[in-house]
Amino acid sequence: MSGDLGIDYSIVGGRYFPKSKRQKGVVVQHSLFGKLIEILFRIYVLVLFLISCAMFVGLVVHVVTNIIS
Repeated sequence: MSGDLGIDYSIVGGRYFPKSKRQKGVVVQHSLFGKLIEILFRIYVLVLFLISCAMFVGLVVHVVTNIIS
């Protein structure tokens, strides 16, 4: 997932964390809960990406309609 959606994540114990020095040594058990967190986090990032895209498109449309009118 590195470089995906413009966000750089490193895999730590099967979960994704933003790359930072504070995350070193984080141990996450490979369990169903960990997988659930990973899936929810991916959905969360995807939703944020889609919302930001929608806001950008809305802004562009707003500016274009103002220029036309």
